[in-house]
Amino acid sequence: MNFPVRFKLAMITVAFASSQALADDDAVQFEHFRKKIRPLFIEHCFECHAADAKSIEGGLRLDSADAVLAGGDSGPPIVEHVPDDSLLIKAVLYEEDALQMPPIGKLRDSEVADLIKWVEDGAPYPPSAEQPKPAAPMMVAKPETPDLNIAVAFFWLLQPPTILPLPHHTPSDLSPQQVQRIINQLSGKAASADK
Repeated sequence: MNFPVRFKLAMITVAFASSQALADDDAVQFEHFRKKIRPLFIEHCFECHAADAKSIEGGLRLDSADAVLAGGDSGPPIVEHVPDDSLLIKAVLYEEDALQMPPIGKLRDSEVADLIKWVEDGAPYPPSAEQPKPAAPMMVAKPETPDLNIAVAFFWLLQPPTILPLPHHTPSDLSPQQVQRIINQLSGKAASADK
């Protein structure tokens, strides 16, 4: 099937816009995790629910995305996008006598609201926030979700490879900072990395 050029360009534009919107959403959700959820986990949860805890209570770890998905003795603590069905939310709301976390006292309302928003957003857990994984392999039960990155992959599949020009400097006339900046540019690192 031969599509007109305008149709192909429109599809590429839609794919690019969709990928950019998804990337922006991920950045906002990961920022919420870094600023609100991770500090909450560190302060109230990791003492009993992390790989380096003396005893992992209820078999539940909250220090990595895989561990959260795997759950503990009571099953997965989170049902993505459904806080009302998530054991973690029920525990922090103190809805049941047998399931109240943290055990030393209820979280502040703002902290509970942050957790609810995190679960509503799909409980995004950026890889950079994860603790080292334990030596024993874990079973991961991830719910089936549609692959939203197909449009992104399709877009990049159609792009020709780009060869970047080399800078026109000799190493002897560059400072160490300039050399590092050139290395960062060639490796695709952000400009802020050249300190």
